[in-house]
Amino acid sequence: MYRTYGNTYFNEDVYYPARIAAENARGTVLSFVAVDENGHIAGHYALERNQKGPVAEGGQAVVDPAHRGRGLLDRMKKAALEEAARLNLIVWYADAVTVHTFTQKSNAAHGGHLTAVDLAISPKKEHFDAASDQAQRVTCLLFFHWLTAPFRGQFSSPPIIN
Repeated sequence: MYRTYGNTYFNEDVYYPARIAAENARGTVLSFVAVDENGHIAGHYALERNQKGPVAEGGQAVVDPAHRGRGLLDRMKKAALEEAARLNLIVWYADAVTVHTFTQKSNAAHGGHLTAVDLAISPKKEHFDAASDQAQRVTCLLFFHWLTAPFRGQFSSPPIIN
């Protein structure tokens, strides 16, 4: 995270390996990690399951700048979505910040449908790139994808996704 974002990534847990390990042990986060030939972490992608139910949020996505251009994000995301199917999850969703068009394209390539735009959702002081000099607050795009075909009456009421 530091090599990609400096200390600007909004979820500070990702800077502490012990926190991520604990979340994986609890099952609230499922990490998918790319490792280089020397055993160093080259990328991370997570399915976040912060609430009970058949829904996961995709996120905590990062690829070390030295390893970009090798398709690691898509390979980690593919592995995560295969695991989501094995877990019988029915939906994944993900927020993509508008300053990272690659993440948006990746979400769409993996079946995500743009369903909402959260204009200027973050505080102006929040940045998502160590070299970024953003003139305005960050906007997020919410992507949603059914992992199983929805059917009428699947839910007694619409699922709450936060």
